[in-house]
Amino acid sequence: MVSMMAKDGTIRGGARMGAGRKKNSLEEQIADGRANLKVIEMPQADKPPKHKPKKFLPDKTEDGRKSYARVVFKETWAWLEERQIAHLVAPQIIDEYAALLGRFIQCEEELTEAGLIRTTDKGHIYIDPRVKASLDYAKQANNLWYTIDQKVREYSIPNSAGGDDKMERLLRAKRVI
Repeated sequence: MVSMMAKDGTIRGGARMGAGRKKNSLEEQIADGRANLKVIEMPQADKPPKHKPKKFLPDKTEDGRKSYARVVFKETWAWLEERQIAHLVAPQIIDEYAALLGRFIQCEEELTEAGLIRTTDKGHIYIDPRVKASLDYAKQANNLWYTIDQKVREYSIPNSAGGDDKMERLLRAKRVI
């Protein structure tokens, strides 16, 4: 069939979607011995290099309080090493996640002390701008956490010492109402 260009610029004719013989899956090709696959040996490192927190993850905030960014970084890195996939997650993602979560915690601490509502000189009530900042940091941190968690779910080796995670069992359990 010949493809032709119509006056409106679209191409008409040609093979239809889904037409023709269906391709065999890779599993069937391997079983039949028809797959052209090359086995590549990947070098195994004894231990992936330890990533250190960046300078933009401070130990203290501007007002002298403890910053939780480095704590979050170290805990996240240790958690990934425990699951043996720290080398698969880009260090920049962990750095950014730790910075955002540290900023979120800082905003929440300040809101706890100062309160959520402010008043102007004229007596008008408005919401503290740190509420919006806190929500933005939380959203961005959660998006990065989903990225990290996806890598964990794809490549994680089940923990042989303690069995599977209790939360995973709870979420996968059949619901009886």
